[in-house]
Amino acid sequence: MKKFSVCLMAIIMAASVFAGCGSKPVAQSSDKSVESSSQQPSTGISSKSDLEGKIVALQADSSAEEALAGDEISSKVKEVIKFPDNIAALNDLKAGRVDAVILDEVVANYYATKDSSSFKVLDDSIAAEEYGIAFKKGNTELYDKMVAALGTMQADGTAAKISTEWFGKDIFKNNFNAPAQAIVPDTTGKKLIVGLDDSFPPMGFRDENNEIVGFDIDLAKKVGSVMGYEVVLQPIDWASKELELETGNIDCIWNALTITPERQESMLITKPYLANNQVIVVKP
Repeated sequence: MKKFSVCLMAIIMAASVFAGCGSKPVAQSSDKSVESSSQQPSTGISSKSDLEGKIVALQADSSAEEALAGDEISSKVKEVIKFPDNIAALNDLKAGRVDAVILDEVVANYYATKDSSSFKVLDDSIAAEEYGIAFKKGNTELYDKMVAALGTMQADGTAAKISTEWFGKDIFKNNFNAPAQAIVPDTTGKKLIVGLDDSFPPMGFRDENNEIVGFDIDLAKKVGSVMGYEVVLQPIDWASKELELETGNIDCIWNALTITPERQESMLITKPYLANNQVIVVKP
């Protein structure tokens, strides 16, 4: 399938050693791809309880950080190292500088499928969660239009088709109702500025041509088409996503955004469109 080919090419590009990633909170990343390195021995981790006394990596200001903090195993790990993105964390796992990485299941499965000799996803998970699309509080007009577009795409099978292209099956959650009347696309040249993390495959990432692609990207573009809006993809600092939304630099946050009570208090968030888990990735 087209999407699987894009994913494969993205992994093939990731074939050089990431040498600049240290093990200091917050560790720095200068690359957007998981890179090859000499094979390091397995850490012998087969369950969540085996994280006791181990060095765990995760993305800073992410739901993985929140999930780990809420689990009793957090008090038993040796150290938690925070990285600017999941790719940097996985590079350190591959190099043997950390023992495990906690991250979104959709991302973990992407890398484990493409590089099974380097990454293994444990059956144990840290927490279950769901993804939603966030808008600035009070922006009900845009929210309602997008929810209606998602309902249309759910009803006509477009959302299921996009999901199947990226995941091999339909995992789109049927939480959206089609509008009573067909949507009339806007013809005034409006734009939809989508804030995203462009290092989060398969949801949103850069392909071999440095183009931003992914499941969320295809979904957003189709929503824009239904609404008659031009979709503008705006990579942002994920740690500053709320500020970007509040100041109007972006119209929505759409890139595997975990729904939490705190975020629902500060932002207008759709019903879940995808289910996810925070999982543990180790070396096989």
